[in-house]
Amino acid sequence: MDVSSARPDDLDEFSRRSHRADRELESLLGELRARYHEFVSENQWGAFEADSFLGAFGAHLRGNDFTADWVARIAETFRRAGGDGSLVRLPDRAIKASLRAAGLDRHRLSVTFDAPSAW
Repeated sequence: MDVSSARPDDLDEFSRRSHRADRELESLLGELRARYHEFVSENQWGAFEADSFLGAFGAHLRGNDFTADWVARIAETFRRAGGDGSLVRLPDRAIKASLRAAGLDRHRLSVTFDAPSAW
């Protein structure tokens, strides 16, 4: 039987920090999108295209949210098994069942984008 161990508080801390950092990046992405669209609409000397990249950046942040939620659910599973600050061991099948019950039993999606172009 495969077994994993973790400190639930450490997993929760990762999840909180990840969500916090991604909110900052979402704010920056919003600003970048606004400046990009302003530049594209006012540009008279050529063309610039980075929509695919900006979409991928947003998709990456959504993937980060998924990962943070996934880790938080695992922390909750360890905590329910009696872990509260100390190192806890739990069968992997219990973790998988908990993730499945929460709808988090899938893999994070890859992100691809077309290279920005200017001409």
